[in-house]
Amino acid sequence: MSHEITATDSAVFQGTKAWHGLGYVVEDEMSPNRAIEAAGLDWFVHKTDGVFGYTDKGTTVMDHKRCMTYREDSKEVLGYVSQDYNILQNHELAELAYSVSEQAHVESAFSMMGGKRIVLLLKGGSIEVGNMNDVLDDYFCLVNGHDGKFSLRAFGTSVRVVCNNTLQLALSQARGQTYSISHNGDFETKLTDMRRALGQYSKSRDWFATTVNELAKKEVSTSMLETFWMESFAMTVGDDVLKDRDRSIK
Repeated sequence: MSHEITATDSAVFQGTKAWHGLGYVVEDEMSPNRAIEAAGLDWFVHKTDGVFGYTDKGTTVMDHKRCMTYREDSKEVLGYVSQDYNILQNHELAELAYSVSEQAHVESAFSMMGGKRIVLLLKGGSIEVGNMNDVLDDYFCLVNGHDGKFSLRAFGTSVRVVCNNTLQLALSQARGQTYSISHNGDFETKLTDMRRALGQYSKSRDWFATTVNELAKKEVSTSMLETFWMESFAMTVGDDVLKDRDRSIK
């Protein structure tokens, strides 16, 4: 799978460069607004009133039910959308990040596919598990699409998202735990609800850190592990498979 960062995309990363070596690396912490500027994502997206073309006789034909989204800076077409499609500008995505935390700091900010995808990865800090020197890196990812094929999404992750490969990995791990809204319909109301939900993230993160450390304190025997895995396997394949296994052992 390609990283999908093209010649017309741009990126910035804090502290450590990405595996693909593209984009800029800055040492100082970045606020969401500063990250958008540093990453070169401070361009706007606009929507046409319709889509038009020419017949073989030179007559102009117009489709008012479909519109095009395009970048203001390069005039590059990003996608074809419906009339009620609502654009979330890149700087508005940065403002949304402050709903997660007023002191939000950005780990990575970049575009992909020529600007069709915009990613903001926020630092959530590190969670230390017990006294085992086991550290879990914690991030919060905001992803937006400008082509009509990708909803606005927000989710927590332990993956450092720096490209399409890592984004797909993070999305697959966060399946069922992603807040997503489409760009159509009453977008402002959905966006307000999303801001409210994102404001609860820090509380859920604290609960997760406490729960993980409580679990780390529990002693686990070999028999407990065997029971856990057998019950988990049964949930996946069904009890009949396990009963057949027991009969074959006997």
